[in-house]
This record gives sequence, structure tokens and C-alpha cells, in this order.
Amino acid sequence: MRFLENIILILLLLALAWSFLPPQRRSRIILYLPFLTGLLIIVHLVVEGARWQMFPAYLLAIGLLANNTRLLRSTASRPTSQPVWLRLLLVLGGLLLFIVVSQLPVLIPVFNLPQPGGGFDVGISQVVLTDETRPETFTSQTDDFRQVPLMIWYPAANPLNARPVTYWLDQPQISRQLTGMLNLPFFLLDHLSLVQTHAALDAPAAGGQPPFPVILFSHGYRLGYLQQNTSLMETLASQGYVVISIGHPYQAAAVPDENGKLIPFATETARRFSQDAAFREESLTIWTDDLRFVLNHLPDFQQGKFLPQLTGRLDLERIGVAGMSFGGSAASRLCLQEVRCDALLTLDSPQYEPVLSASLQQPSLFFAAQESEYVRREVYEQVNAPAYLLTIQGSAHYDFTDLTLVSPLNAALGFSGGVNGDQMVRILNQYSLAFFNRHLKDLPAPLLDSPSAAYPEVTITARNLP
Repeated sequence: MRFLENIILILLLLALAWSFLPPQRRSRIILYLPFLTGLLIIVHLVVEGARWQMFPAYLLAIGLLANNTRLLRSTASRPTSQPVWLRLLLVLGGLLLFIVVSQLPVLIPVFNLPQPGGGFDVGISQVVLTDETRPETFTSQTDDFRQVPLMIWYPAANPLNARPVTYWLDQPQISRQLTGMLNLPFFLLDHLSLVQTHAALDAPAAGGQPPFPVILFSHGYRLGYLQQNTSLMETLASQGYVVISIGHPYQAAAVPDENGKLIPFATETARRFSQDAAFREESLTIWTDDLRFVLNHLPDFQQGKFLPQLTGRLDLERIGVAGMSFGGSAASRLCLQEVRCDALLTLDSPQYEPVLSASLQQPSLFFAAQESEYVRREVYEQVNAPAYLLTIQGSAHYDFTDLTLVSPLNAALGFSGGVNGDQMVRILNQYSLAFFNRHLKDLPAPLLDSPSAAYPEVTITARNLP
């Protein structure tokens, strides 16, 4: 709940309570309370922004305003008395009404992303690259080449009073794409456009520091999008990493093309993906090649070709690769093929050949949901480097994205395993940071070595430790 929303609900409760008092105990001055509430709602709409969860509160305020306007105009000297049973019924009805009005914004809040916690401010930039060596196979146009959209978080020197971007940046339509794919009411996630991040758009990169290690991140299939793990990206960037989230057009919920138009999920391919192993293999190859394409262009970023603020700020000798779900499958395959991959992290990701039978040579951390249908223990056991298998009790597949923060009702709707969303993102952030700190920066990471009282939901096993 946001500050002004709380004040509005308190005023509404007071106004409702006044209306149920016996007539002889009412103070006429309280009749003006809905007018104050109305003014506060106008300020709230301007400063905080409207959201659908508050619409019942807005309507209640209008109803009280109309009722009290009528009372103020009334010339009757004594209000008509009401039977006790009727007054009691009205009180109970009003209480029930207020519970509904006040709990809706609580159950589906404008959630807060956790503070990144590092020593750097955070910048964010977007760019779309085109791979002119690869025709786009999801369209029929012969001159259409593969576009690879990127969202980049980095350590920044934010200007004073720099305003952080909102969660969707300038693409709020993504929420409608997600609800449509989930068969949910179209407006259910519109409020995500009001969520404030901690990153400033195109801010200058932090100077006076050695170059920063780079982490490539690949989102999940179908419901994935570039900023699906914003909390994790901001945490890593604030701790001195450049994190590049890589979009996979036509197999993500929605990602932008080079003109800023959103490319939606190609729904006609969903059945083929689930039933046709050859098509799934083709998709995995495309995703892996998307990652490799960005990996090959990291020297161009270092030279300032795409984003001038990153000139000279990338450490190309320390590169991590990460991914969630199918994105983690692509990350694993890339690391199997590329010596430039120095560390691998996957979030509840399935594994396919040749990763199932070959041995990864990089330090690897595999996150798994409590009842994961994806993570294969044999992949962890075959790693020829330090390897970690981390299971989070109470977690389900989509808890490994920011969607775990959307609502306490996630578990009831089948989108969560019941783990507390705030705790879930803390676990993802802190264990991921510890892993990359140890294996890309050679820093101590005791969190990886023993159970933590702060994270009792975590079970971690490790092998090949130095």
C-alpha cells in the first residue's frame, strides 16, 4: 500500500463510522470529511497514479460525498430515527463493504522491489541488435533478420534527482500480453506500470573503478520478458556487475523490436514446442545463438559502439551466463560450447542433450523449485568444477521471477508454491550474488558453504569445492 492510499482508506473508515453513529451523537463538521477525502484522492491520482484495485475506494468516496452533500442541504432539524436492528444491519454491511474496499489494494499491491543493497547506483539502457547472418525463421519475410533486444543494468553514477524508471519502462502493454496468455482479466497486472525500480535510464556509468564483470541473462519461454528478474538485475548491478538481459522474439511474452514495437508471443508455435522435440531443439539452438551473438558483440560494447556510457567498463575476461527455465537451458548449452563462459547459473531450468551427457567445465549453480519437474541432478553431478544444487522449499516455477511479488494470492491461483515473495527474491538475490562474487570476483562467499538461519527454506549441496 502506498502512503496516500493508506490515508484515503483511513478517512473513508472514519466517514463510514460517523454515518452509523446515532443521530444525536453525530457532529456536523464530520459531514465535510468526504470532501477532504475527495481532494486527497485527486492528489493521489496526480502523485501516485490510479490503479484498478482502488476503484471501489474511489466509488465509496463518491457515494459518501453524495450522501453528505444531501445531508448538508437538508433542512430537517432532527434526522429520522432508525430501529436498532436496522442500524446494526447497516453497521455490519458497512464493515463488510470497507473490508472489501480496503483489502483489495493489499492483496494485489503495487509491490516494492527490494533495495539493491550494493555500493553503486544503478543505470538501465535498452538496445536492439540485428544479426544479419541469421534470417528470422518465425516470419515469412525473406529480408527479415533475427533481432535481439537487450535490456542492460550497470553500476552507475546517477545524476542528482534522477528519477528511477518504472517496471515496464515505456512498454506497459506487456501486462496485457501476460494476462491474455494466462486467461486472466485483462486489467489484472496493469498496476505493474506503477512499480518503481531503482534504476535511472541511460545514466552515466560509475567511473574510477576497474572494469566490471559481465553477466548474460536469458529469460523464460512463453511468459518470459526482458525485465522478469529486475530485482536480481538491480542487486547485481549495484554490486559491480554489468547484466545484459537478452530477449528471444516470438517465444517471449513480448519484447521490443528495433522500432520500439512489441513483438508478441507466437501462439501458433506453443503446441509444437511442447509436443515436437525437433522444434524444441531448433528453438534451443536459436536461443543459444542469440546468447552467442551478444557474447560476440561484447567487444563492441566495450568500445562504446552501442552505448557510449559503457565504453571501457566491461571486463571481458570475467563473463557469467544465467537463465530462467528454457533460458537456463540455452545458458547451459552455451557454456558447454564456449570457453568464454566463466560461470553458469540457472533458475529451475530443464536440461537437454548434449548437456545431459557431457560435463560442464565452469562453476555452476542450479536453483530448483521444491517439486521441480525440470532440474536434473545428474547434470549437477557431472560438473568438472565447483557445483551447487540449491532447492527452495515452498517455491514453484514462476517464483523464480518477479511475479512472485505480485500478490499473496499467488499460491491460491497456482502461480506460487506458497513461499513468501519477498523472502524468495532475497534468496535469489543473495545466493546468486554470492555465487558470482566467488567465481567471477574471487571474493569470499560463506553463504554457499553452510545452512543459513536467515534462509531456512534453502537446502544446498555442493561438490568440487576449492
